[in-house]
Amino acid sequence: PGSMAARAALWLAVLVGTTAADPEPMPLLFVLPTTNVSLAPSVADYHRMNRSFFTDPLAPHTMANISSTFGPRWKIGSNRDDFHRGIDYAGERGDAVRCAADGATIYQVVPDGSSTSFPNSGNVVVLQHELFPAAHGRTFHGRNTTVLFTYYMHLDAFDASVVNAVRGQPVALGQVIGTMGDTGDATKPHLHFETRLAGHCSLQFQFSQHRVPSPASTCNTGFDPHVHPYLFVGGADDGPKVVARIEPLNASYVIAVRYTTTRGHLDLDTIETDFGRIGFNMREGWNVSTIQQLDDLSHITPWLTLRPLPFGSARNELSLELHFRQCPTYVALYDIHGPGVRAAFPPGCPRSTTVSPTAVRPDPPPRRARSASMTRTSARPDPPPRPQTASVTPTTQHGTESRPPSRTAAAYHTSSSASISVSLEVSETETRWAPIHPPGAGGGLAAADDQALDVAKVGGFALAALLGIVLLVAVVGTVVLRAKQLTWKQALASIAHRERAKYTKEFGVAGDTEVELLGGQRASADHVPSDAATGGGSSAVEGSGDAASRGRSASLPSNATTTPSSRAPIIADDL
Repeated sequence: PGSMAARAALWLAVLVGTTAADPEPMPLLFVLPTTNVSLAPSVADYHRMNRSFFTDPLAPHTMANISSTFGPRWKIGSNRDDFHRGIDYAGERGDAVRCAADGATIYQVVPDGSSTSFPNSGNVVVLQHELFPAAHGRTFHGRNTTVLFTYYMHLDAFDASVVNAVRGQPVALGQVIGTMGDTGDATKPHLHFETRLAGHCSLQFQFSQHRVPSPASTCNTGFDPHVHPYLFVGGADDGPKVVARIEPLNASYVIAVRYTTTRGHLDLDTIETDFGRIGFNMREGWNVSTIQQLDDLSHITPWLTLRPLPFGSARNELSLELHFRQCPTYVALYDIHGPGVRAAFPPGCPRSTTVSPTAVRPDPPPRRARSASMTRTSARPDPPPRPQTASVTPTTQHGTESRPPSRTAAAYHTSSSASISVSLEVSETETRWAPIHPPGAGGGLAAADDQALDVAKVGGFALAALLGIVLLVAVVGTVVLRAKQLTWKQALASIAHRERAKYTKEFGVAGDTEVELLGGQRASADHVPSDAATGGGSSAVEGSGDAASRGRSASLPSNATTTPSSRAPIIADDL
């Protein structure tokens, strides 16, 4: 299938280390004080209306198995921003996957690679559910919510009960429909689980096919039916929500905050400021007619960029950075059930403003008296006196806060056994955000998203480094050996020509004159290895030496004699 090529390309990119690095959190400035607020939910919570109608698709697994939540995320493995329209459950290959809602019938059973509608989803089962009567009075995008579709993707295998099933065949609540796997473009075993309300065709598909909305169609709805699965299978709803000022990503932004929570709140739905509102379930606030627009978190609106930080099954904290191009007066963040937190910004969004409950701003220094020569036609009015209430601590040259004693650390605990501690480690020049992970957070799964990919990346870098070293050693070794080969050949040839010249000069004879080589060894000058005889590359140089020797010997007197034994032997230093 085509998805096999996509998976191979992804893993090749990981192994050779060409994928982008995970985004790092921007430096922390200070934690903002927040107030609790609430907003009417954008979509009804059907799980709370009838808990017995639903079950977890991986029961008895818990929320600790969730490795990727609904909404904006950093897609580990693809190394890009992404709007995730489902939730991912991490686990082991072969884990049982169950029907998550009652009133179910088979809608589609799609083998890996057999449908262009699911090109990268592997083995897929789609179930249609007739919702309970109380749900029929609720609306979603103006439609009565009588029907729900659940999607189970990347299955390793289908259960025998659904292999040859036909559309409309009943499926019981909790019935096994397949096993967890990594088919499609998945890089590790997990279940991608989606819930689509009042329809089953994505808005992007409808746009691409030029579909006209029809009230009678469950495909041509005119809206995107994907909603947060927590509204049906339930999820934790407790724990801290922390909003902190951070350094903006670059000069294009005037202010930035980071929203951090635990697994108790993987359910963010709405971001609200005085510029407008962004809704994840309803896709409120930005144009999402294409997948590219939906995934472009940098341009959701003209005034906001979303920057999700990596999250996986081994992590307990979920963080989302909000970088503003304009300065709002407040930001409020609400979950799918309605509760939220609100943080206010001072006018102009100065970086140095944080309220301390214990410190009081010192009075400003007195103004220097003006001399007579400094009089002006219009004197500048003195500033109004500053109130001596809760005040602002001064900043360093980099704009970071001098932390008062009462803010040395802030610990926030969930109502369950898991906890989160936000440590504000402050130096004179900068402040860092340092989440402290509790032991065993995330269930300790062997197939943790970020851990698995970290191992793959390290292995890829090591393999690339090893291959580079081997190639470098081979090249350098070849050059060195070649250089050495030329050196000893040239040296021997040079010695031979030198000795031949000397003996020719002494005896006036050229031919079978013995010359003394290294260590007292003797050889015929005519048989000393030369580049021409041994295939060397410097025969031209040595040939010119021969001509010079012959020229000198021709000018010597025939009776010139010397004592051979009086000549000093050639030693290695002569080379």
